[in-house]
Amino acid sequence: MEREELEYEMREGYVISGESCMTTTYRISYAGRHFASGVESISSAIKLIARNMEKDQYWPGVFYANDHGNVDVLAIFRRGKGYSYRILESWV
Repeated sequence: MEREELEYEMREGYVISGESCMTTTYRISYAGRHFASGVESISSAIKLIARNMEKDQYWPGVFYANDHGNVDVLAIFRRGKGYSYRILESWV
């Protein structure tokens, strides 16, 4: 994925990021807008995102952006009644 494509996909998809470098909670944006905040774990964020994607029947990209500006492209998988994820690609 080229940098320009990554930036476009992040504007259109879900982005998980830390509330701040001093907390362990996360916020989620979707299509450039606030989706959720105060999420206690990456697993909880994945669950919220997966449920919303299933409800909308739309599966945009999912990204994790850390406090250093690194970005991971994530794939979400259904595991029984839950969800899991794996990193497909990382950008520094």
